[in-house]
Amino acid sequence: MKQKSSQDIVSPAAIALVTVLFASLTWLGWGKWPDLLIDSGGEIYPPWRLLNGAVLFRDIAWFKGPLAPYAYAAVFRMFGASLFALTVVNLAVISLMSAGIFIFFRKVAGVLTAAACCSVFLCVFAFSQFTARGSFSWAFPYSQDLTWGVALATWLVILWGRVLAAPQKGLFACLGCITGLVLITKAEAILAAGVASLLGWCFVFHFHRSSWRRLPGWAGTYAASSLGVLLLTMLLLAVPLGLGGACKALWFGWIANFSGKGLEVPFYDNVMGVDRPIENLFTMLVSLLGCCCILAAALSLDLGLFGNRKERRPAWLLGAVLFAIVAALQKSWTFPLLVKGGPLPFICAAALVAFTRMALSKSSSRAEAHANAGLALWSAFSLFLLAKILLNPLVFMFGFALAVPATLLFACLLIQYLPKASGRLGNGRLLRFLVLALLVADACFYVKISADNLAKKTFPVGRGKDIIITRPDFYTSGPGGRQIQALLNVIEASVKPGETLLVLPEGIIINYLSRTINPTPYMNFMPTEMLLFGEDKVLEAIRAAKPDFIAYVPKNPAAFGTGWFGEDPNYGKEIMDWVKGSYKSVWQLADPRLPGPQYTLVLYQAIPFSPVFLEKRS
Repeated sequence: MKQKSSQDIVSPAAIALVTVLFASLTWLGWGKWPDLLIDSGGEIYPPWRLLNGAVLFRDIAWFKGPLAPYAYAAVFRMFGASLFALTVVNLAVISLMSAGIFIFFRKVAGVLTAAACCSVFLCVFAFSQFTARGSFSWAFPYSQDLTWGVALATWLVILWGRVLAAPQKGLFACLGCITGLVLITKAEAILAAGVASLLGWCFVFHFHRSSWRRLPGWAGTYAASSLGVLLLTMLLLAVPLGLGGACKALWFGWIANFSGKGLEVPFYDNVMGVDRPIENLFTMLVSLLGCCCILAAALSLDLGLFGNRKERRPAWLLGAVLFAIVAALQKSWTFPLLVKGGPLPFICAAALVAFTRMALSKSSSRAEAHANAGLALWSAFSLFLLAKILLNPLVFMFGFALAVPATLLFACLLIQYLPKASGRLGNGRLLRFLVLALLVADACFYVKISADNLAKKTFPVGRGKDIIITRPDFYTSGPGGRQIQALLNVIEASVKPGETLLVLPEGIIINYLSRTINPTPYMNFMPTEMLLFGEDKVLEAIRAAKPDFIAYVPKNPAAFGTGWFGEDPNYGKEIMDWVKGSYKSVWQLADPRLPGPQYTLVLYQAIPFSPVFLEKRS
């Protein structure tokens, strides 16, 4: 009877551990991931409108890829439109990403590393809730195009690793199809996947020079598959938009994403780190030094206990010195210790160079060369996915998606390659244990932050399968659950079937929850969108659409470096002046604990004898 290997025993146990962790984190945050006002509405409103006959890029202003909204519209057609259905699909994307992570790292580094990397992904990124906002988690992201793009690009890298070992036309066809799908998601994923694919082709030419006659066929299959996906997308869009409109829609999305138009505001300068590049670079170097000192101290402990007698005393001394340096750098012993963004660009760049050299080395066996090439591809993918936040790499905010591959690469190096290298001097196993303990401590730290923020969300908004559990009252970003539910109640009583509603400056999720249509193509009127589309064009569209009702929902725009919507001459003043001249206030809700009228929710209705009303009925 054939005995089971240790891998056969450990793999199911590791998968079971990851599954339990996934289920526990799902239970912890169920219904609390969406943000009540910011971003979440922009992800569920478009599929709902598409389900009812609207057309992306024509009836809904869109500057990202069409893959996610049309996919969610298809899900809504099968199961009905609901936040529940959308969340289940997002959980499926998390599962797909987790499976890819496990498969890749199990192959290059073993089951333990694969399970650890999956756990880091789930605890730190997939279900994160590190701020009052709910936009930065895979469970309900600010941009589903981004999470879909990163997940698809991750599988692209995994498939490239298989192609390097055994190239076949079918695999190149799959690579091309995935590449085509990535191209209709978001710019960050497109850039990283493009660089990884370019490097993948370089490795194909290197490893399979003897099969040069087959290279044109492989390249042709890849190109035909990727272009086929783009052509099919264009033809489907051309049915309602015309061929020219479809080309313009896709081209506008790519240009808007890669040009950075709309990002010329302090919020994005700060997020990307371009406002203080030298200071941010110094902070990143200090963070890298801190990680190196912690790891060197752990290595010194390993050598002090298990090294040769001659090495033990210097190792203990070095460990004490490094401990003092870490304490000085940390100032106070606070988490996270290793899982943080600062060191990631340096680590990815170094790993890219090192694994590429090892993959091209003549002394490596074929299997080792292919494994190293796969890690080089992952390193390139990780590095270029960080491009947007290269000078301010964080594992939260935009890093919830952009920093995932880089963080997992770092974890893999710590768990597998660092102990393996140190095993020549010390034990290696103790160092691996210490590294795992530090990673577990960091993961627990992040889960604790998420749990604390989720615990503050206690007020349910909506009904049935569309319930969002959120903070009850005003907080940093805007109104809480009580205020929004009160507005929804008034809308339900005041807005008749077939009448339209516009929410200013942000709050398209109110349209979805109340099932009222926004008659303009624009879902969001924050400074970014105003720069992207032009305020004059937006005002013209509002005047032409003549909404029956307009709701003003306060949103503090301080992070964007502008005044309140409707008060700042450069931000929405013309729009609000027109609204106040053509509409009457029929409901208001103020919070006496907050200063100024800016925090007052207002519902406006078209004045019966205003030009808006008369034109609409003529």
